[in-house]
Amino acid sequence: MGFLDNLLGWMRQNIAVCILSVLLFSFFISTIALAVRKNNLIDELETCQALVNPTTTAPPSGLQYRLPKNVVPYHYELLLHPNLEDQAFTGSVTINIGVTGTTNRVILNSYKLDISSVVLKSSSQSLDTTHQLDEYYQSLVVELKSGNLEHTNYTLEIEFSGSLADKNIGFYSSKYKRISDSSDVTIASSKFQPTYARQAFPCFDEPEFKATYTISLVRPSTNGYVALSNMPQKDETPSGSEVTVTFEQSPPMSTYLAVFLVADFKFEEIEIDTLTGDKFTLAIHLPDGLQEKGKYGLDVAKAVMDHHIKYFNIDYPLPKLDMAAIPDYVSGATEHWGLVTFRETSLMFDENEGSTRNKQRVAQTISHEMTHMWFGNLVTCKWWNDVWLNEGFASYIQYKGLTAYAESIGDDWKMDDQFLIETLHGVMELDSKVASHPINQEASTPDEITALFDSIAYSKGASLIRMLEGFITKEVFQSKVHNFIKDNEYKAVVTADFLHAMDKDSAVNVSEIMLTWLEQKGYPVITVKKSSETTYELSQGRFLLNPDSKDKETENSPFKWHVPITYKSDVKNSDAVLWLKPTDNNLQVNLEASSNWIKINNDQVGYYIVNYDNWNELIIKMNAVTPNDNTFTAMDRAQLLHDAFKLGDSRTITYDIPMNLTNYLLKSNETEYVPWSVVTSKLTSLYRLYVSFGESWNMQTYIHSQLEQIYAYIDPTTSSANDDHLKKLLREKIMNLACTVNLGKCIKYVNEEFNNYLNNIGKDEGKPDLDIRSVVYYHGMRSVINREDWQAVFDQFEKETDPQERAKLMEALAATMETSLLQRYLQIAQNRNGPIKKQDYVSVMQYISNNPNGEDIVWDYVRNNWDAITDYIDINDRTLGRMIPYITARFHSQERLKQLEEFFQKHPNAGAGAAAREEAKETIEHNIKWVEHNKPAIDAWLKDNVPTSM
Repeated sequence: MGFLDNLLGWMRQNIAVCILSVLLFSFFISTIALAVRKNNLIDELETCQALVNPTTTAPPSGLQYRLPKNVVPYHYELLLHPNLEDQAFTGSVTINIGVTGTTNRVILNSYKLDISSVVLKSSSQSLDTTHQLDEYYQSLVVELKSGNLEHTNYTLEIEFSGSLADKNIGFYSSKYKRISDSSDVTIASSKFQPTYARQAFPCFDEPEFKATYTISLVRPSTNGYVALSNMPQKDETPSGSEVTVTFEQSPPMSTYLAVFLVADFKFEEIEIDTLTGDKFTLAIHLPDGLQEKGKYGLDVAKAVMDHHIKYFNIDYPLPKLDMAAIPDYVSGATEHWGLVTFRETSLMFDENEGSTRNKQRVAQTISHEMTHMWFGNLVTCKWWNDVWLNEGFASYIQYKGLTAYAESIGDDWKMDDQFLIETLHGVMELDSKVASHPINQEASTPDEITALFDSIAYSKGASLIRMLEGFITKEVFQSKVHNFIKDNEYKAVVTADFLHAMDKDSAVNVSEIMLTWLEQKGYPVITVKKSSETTYELSQGRFLLNPDSKDKETENSPFKWHVPITYKSDVKNSDAVLWLKPTDNNLQVNLEASSNWIKINNDQVGYYIVNYDNWNELIIKMNAVTPNDNTFTAMDRAQLLHDAFKLGDSRTITYDIPMNLTNYLLKSNETEYVPWSVVTSKLTSLYRLYVSFGESWNMQTYIHSQLEQIYAYIDPTTSSANDDHLKKLLREKIMNLACTVNLGKCIKYVNEEFNNYLNNIGKDEGKPDLDIRSVVYYHGMRSVINREDWQAVFDQFEKETDPQERAKLMEALAATMETSLLQRYLQIAQNRNGPIKKQDYVSVMQYISNNPNGEDIVWDYVRNNWDAITDYIDINDRTLGRMIPYITARFHSQERLKQLEEFFQKHPNAGAGAAAREEAKETIEHNIKWVEHNKPAIDAWLKDNVPTSM
C-alpha cells in the first residue's frame, strides 16, 4: 500500500493516538497533495474521533479480521472462467447460507477481486441490499437496507472478476516451456492456504466454515487442456473454443482445501485398495514428455496411501486422488483435498538426474501431504492458532509413511534416526530463544496467521507428538488416533478435542502433561547430579541459548514441564517412563548398584536436553564404543553430541566438553550418518567463524584430522551403486565438510570432476556422480572467477528441464568467490522477467549470503532495496519473513547489530516476519556473547589438541 493506505490502517489500530491524528489533519492537507483522497481521510479522522468516546469500543463499521458466527455457509456453487491469454478470470458463486443470530448483514471475505453483482435471496424473493468491499479487513459486506435477516436459510449470488497475473497465491497463472517444441505454455492453478481463497472467489475463508462445493471450470477446448478440481468430473459442456467442466459435489471442507487447475498436462494412474475391497484411482499429472519423472512419485504415494489406510484404519474418503506439479509454486506442496499440488522439485524425480537426497525429499513431501488427507482435511483445526494439529501431526506421521515406502522396496532408511536431524534439532535451536513462541498462539491478521506456519507448528508439533507416542506407547497412540479421527470426521476441532481423545482410558493425564508443552514456549534442560554411588538427582530449568536474554513473559510462565524420563547406565537400562513434574524440586533415580555414568532420554524421544556433572565419564564410554557395541544407539550418540554443543553454546558448560566428545568419532570409528550429520553441521559453523577472523589454520587442521578415517570410508573414488541409502547421504555430507575446509583429497577430486563437467557441459557423459553432484557443482564453482565459465554454467541452468538438476545449478552459481559475479547473479535474480522464478528469488539471495564473499552483498542489497523487494514479494510471504534471520545468522559484531536495528527502524512493517525479526536480533546478540566467551576457550583447546603435523 501507499503512504496514505498505511496511515489509514494504522489509525484503525491505534485508538490512543487518534486525537493527535485529528490535530495533524490540517497539516497533512496543506502540505501533501491529497486532494483526490481528502474525503476518505476525513472519514477516517471522524472514525478516530468516535473511537476516543469511551462508550464506543469498536469502529462504526463493526468489522474485524475474524468473521462473525451468525451466518454460516453450507454449500458453494462456483464457476470460474480463466482467460489464459488475457491473464484474467471471471466467476460467479452462489452460496447457500444459514443465519443463526440476529443480524442485518452478511460478512464474508473477498480480496483483490472486482465485484460486479451481489444478490441476496430468501426462499421467495431477492432482498433490497447494498454491498461494500473493505480492503483493510479483506471483507465483503452485504447489508439489508432495512430490517434484519430471519433465522433461516438464504442464497447469496455474487459475480466477480480478478487477475491471474504477477502472483503465485490465490488463483493465478503459471508458465513453462513445452519439451516437444520449446513453446511457452500458460496454465491456471490455485494456492489457498491459509488466507488466499478470498483472492479467487468471495467466501467464508476460515477453516471452521466447512461447506460442500459444486465446482465448474472453463477450459480451452484445444491443445489438450484439461480441468481438475477436488472431485471427479461429472459432465462437460462445449461452447465454441471452450468447455465448461463440472465436478461432482465435494464433502464438507474448508475453503483453503478447494483447488482449481486448468492445464495441458498428461497423467499416469494406478489403483489403491480400500479397507472395503473397493478401489480408487491415484494419478499424477505432469506436462507432456515428463511422465517418466512422475513414476517414482506415484510409487511412493501408493506405498504411503496403502500404509496410511491401514494405520488410521479409515478409508481415504474421496473417490480419487490426483497429484500435480505446478511450474510456479510458492510452497513445497499443499494438501488440497483430492488434488495435491506440488512444486516441481517436490514431486518429480528422475533416477538419472536426482540424488539420494532428492529421492528422500520427494518421498518426504509426498508422505507429508498424504497424511493430511486424514489429519487436516478429514479433521481440520477450527482456527489457525491450532495449526500444529494439522502440520505437526503430518510432520510426524510422514516418517511412518517414509519407512513404509522404504520397506516396500526392501530398504531401510532409518527414518526414526533421521527424525533427530531432519526435524528435532533444528526447531530446538529456534525454541531455545526468547523470540520463540508457544505452539498455541493467538493470531487474527493474515500476516499473523501466515507467520504461524513455522518450524514451531511443524517440527515442534511433530516432536511433541513423537514424545506423546513414546510415553503412551505406539499401539495405544495408533488406536487413539483412529478413534479421534473417526469421532471428528468432517468436523473442525481444537487442541482440547485431541487431548481429550488421548486422555480417554489412558494410564496418565495426557492433557495435564501436554499443556505444559503446548502453552509454554521453549523446553527444559535436565540437570543430572550424582548424589551417591547408586543414585542420580534430576532437576529441570528452562534452557536459553543466550542466558542473558530478557524475556518479558518470564513472570507469567513458570517454565516448568511434565518431563518423561528414560535412561541407560553402566548397570541398568530403563524404557519405563519416570516423571519429573513441575511441582518436583528433583527426581531421584536409584540404580540399586554402584554406577559410573547414566545417560538420560533414550533415543532423544523427550523434547529436552540433558546436562551432566560427570560428562567425562560419558566421554570415556563414548570413546570405548565399538561398531558392535549397542550401549548407545546412533540416536543416543547424536543426542549426546547435540546436547553438549548446545550447552557449550549457551555457556552452561565449558567448550572443551563438546570438543573432547568429538574425539570419539576417530577412536570409535563412527560411520553412522545421523551422528556425523550433527558434527558436520557444527564443525562447518565453527570453521566459518574462524575464517571470518582470519584464524582458521588450527580449526582447519583439527577438522582434517577428524575427517581422515571417515573420508576413507566414503571415498568417492570407490563408491558403488550398491552402497546403502544412508552411506550415500553420508558421503555427500562428509564431502561437503571436507571441501569446505579444503581437504586436499576432496578438492582434487571435485576440481577434476568439475573441469570434466565444464569441458562437456550439456552432455550427459560429463555429469558427476548423482549423489555428490551438488558437492561437485558447488565446490567446483568456488574456483570459478572468470565470467565465461560462470556464464557457461548459468546458460546450462537456463536450458535445464529437470527440476532437481536445475536446483543444484542454481545453488552452485552462488558459490563463486568473485564478488562481481555474485553481484551479477543478484541482478539477474531481481529481474522479474528473467530466468529466475519468483518462487526462487529469496532462495537465490540466501544462497549468495551463504557465501562468505556474498554476505555483505546481500545484506547491503536488502537494506537498500527493501521497498522494491516487498513490492515484488508480498510482505505477507513467510519465506520472505524467514529470510532476515537466515542472512544475518552469522553476524557477530556490535556494528552488525546496530545495522539490523536501524534497518528495522527504517522499515517497521515486518508483515509475516515480525517474530523472525526478533529472532534475528537475538541471534546476533547471542553470537556476540558467544565469541567473547567461547572463542578463547576453543583457541586454548585447539592449541592443546591439534596435531603438530598432518
